[in-house]
Amino acid sequence: MERTAARVVRFGDPSAIALVHETLRAPRGNEVLVRVTHAALGSTDVLARRGGYVLQPVPGFVPGYDFVGVLETESAVSAALGLRTGARVAGCSRGWARTRPGSSCPRPTWSPSRTR
Repeated sequence: MERTAARVVRFGDPSAIALVHETLRAPRGNEVLVRVTHAALGSTDVLARRGGYVLQPVPGFVPGYDFVGVLETESAVSAALGLRTGARVAGCSRGWARTRPGSSCPRPTWSPSRTR
């Protein structure tokens, strides 16, 4: 499966964001796959894109902290929490990372404990 992620590829103006097609890895362990329908972007995302945020990520990150979406897979943990495939969920990431996407990615993998 593939996805398209909005990645900040360098610091700068909005042209620093590129849509990148990526191969989606299968969820591991207790991770779940979420189809993001709505994602929030805020002032910290703009500052990070410009390279001026106090907790600055390196280029290659996907901006966004929180999202709303639909659960596409489930795990033992998600099932124990009552989160089944097709459930509407909201989640919050711990911040940016090169390899773990932010909320501006249509199909991130998440820990069920970070979704409700």
